[in-house]
Amino acid sequence: MNHTKEFIAGERVSYVHSIDKAAGENGEDYEVNKTPGELEDGALRAGGAPVYTSAECLSILFQYAMIGIVYGGVTSMRYSIVTGYFQLETNVGNSAKALLSLGWSLKVVFGMFNDCFPIFGYSRKPYMLLGWTLCSIALLVIAIKDPGEEGSQTDGPVFILLAAIAGFCYVMADVAQDALMLAVAQREPDAVRGRLQSFSYAARTIFYGLIQFVCGYCLNSKRFAGDFDWDIGINGYFWILAVPSCLNVVVIWIFVKDEKRVRIPLGTYFDQFWTLVQKRAVWQVLLFNFLFGLFQSITSTAGDYIALYWAGVENLNQQIVGVVSQFLFAGVLTLTGTYGTHWNWRFVLVITILVTYAIDAVCQFCTIFDVVRNQWFYLGVPVLENIPTGINFVVGTYVIVELAEVGNEGVMYGLLTTHS
Repeated sequence: MNHTKEFIAGERVSYVHSIDKAAGENGEDYEVNKTPGELEDGALRAGGAPVYTSAECLSILFQYAMIGIVYGGVTSMRYSIVTGYFQLETNVGNSAKALLSLGWSLKVVFGMFNDCFPIFGYSRKPYMLLGWTLCSIALLVIAIKDPGEEGSQTDGPVFILLAAIAGFCYVMADVAQDALMLAVAQREPDAVRGRLQSFSYAARTIFYGLIQFVCGYCLNSKRFAGDFDWDIGINGYFWILAVPSCLNVVVIWIFVKDEKRVRIPLGTYFDQFWTLVQKRAVWQVLLFNFLFGLFQSITSTAGDYIALYWAGVENLNQQIVGVVSQFLFAGVLTLTGTYGTHWNWRFVLVITILVTYAIDAVCQFCTIFDVVRNQWFYLGVPVLENIPTGINFVVGTYVIVELAEVGNEGVMYGLLTTHS
């Protein structure tokens, strides 16, 4: 791993130099970049080590918390609203699930766009502002609009379309903030590099868990396929998502720091990107991520029915355990960022994958073959999977900081995380 870092850092010198030279010729050299020889403590980028309690870092953590709220809110409501309230047919429900998550498949496109087309010289902050502003508008429309009658096959698709628009908008903002976070993470000294990523994803996971609890508890009446006699309604739920989104626009405007950069010609950008992709370290990581995501996505259509009929899982209990899982996952991310940034990444990835599926196999096969059929066993054992899964997830993101170069942060982070 250390050899790979040295190789990538060496390649980064020529890349930065080529951009600076072109900028100087055009009279647009906003800032003089330092060479790695001048960087302190093994940092990959000039600018000084980030202070995690500074407004710069806290504003980044706030962005990930907001993604946790909105992404978690839209994801968690699929069962209670799409299936329970609107009672859409199975094929429509599956299409809704795909449409609501489609934006995450376009991270590469969004990343390439904000890499190549700065707005007033800024590549990240304007796209974050644009994405969250449009997302806030879509959420406000849902919060104000009459959701329609229960079981409505016409109001349901309209609701899904508005939620999908909000999804595309926050993914646009998420890609820009990923690139911004990566640039700051590359300023971290070698001894602690990876902590900002860990803290960012921990913040996202914590708030994902909180909004999941809100959805499970406040949308659990009979009309939302639950057991309670009360609920806050679709409008009330989306007000909870819309208000923080509007607040986030103000936070971005005031606190988020972005550096001016030269617009790179498309031909130069794609040439440099293609050169980067052909490097052994990069294409191997891309291949691993693709295959890992492909095989991980293979699931059984019987999973929900095993939980419902054999394990007897209740909706509220599933939501509560889901919240516990999110908090455990966040804790694992934080501890890994504190103590695990210099572990052997290959060894860790292999071990965590094997342990995760071993735990899952025990839970599933004991239920399938009627060894233990209890909802708390079926819900509780998989909670332990969050330990190896959390380590696997965050360690897999550390390599992105080592591979990304100045000017292509957006597309690299998007390319290496699209599967997730």
